[in-house]
Amino acid sequence: MISGTVDDRVFRAMLRKYAAEAPSVLLAGLMVEGYRLEQKSMDQVPVDTSQLRESRLTAPVSEDPPQVAVSYGKEYAAAVHERLDVPHEPPTKAKFLEDPLNDLRVGFFKRLAEWVRDHL
Repeated sequence: MISGTVDDRVFRAMLRKYAAEAPSVLLAGLMVEGYRLEQKSMDQVPVDTSQLRESRLTAPVSEDPPQVAVSYGKEYAAAVHERLDVPHEPPTKAKFLEDPLNDLRVGFFKRLAEWVRDHL
């Protein structure tokens, strides 16, 4: 809690500073979450030659608005991800990106808000 008064000019300067820094801090927090998803998906991505696993990429897509993508770059990645009828050796499986994403939805906004709070 802030006690006392803040000069209007100081307050406006603080707001400008935070507004200028917020997008890059938010993007960095999204990258942290993207890497978290990448790591979780690595446990589930099917391994034959390791090429699919090694093709993973977490990268910023846009700074305004801040967006991050997590993907696997092999041309067959989508087919492996979507084919539920193909057996895999556990813990690998189809939906190796979607299932971890759904798991990480729980607490996402809380983790992101904490990141922004701690880094702004």
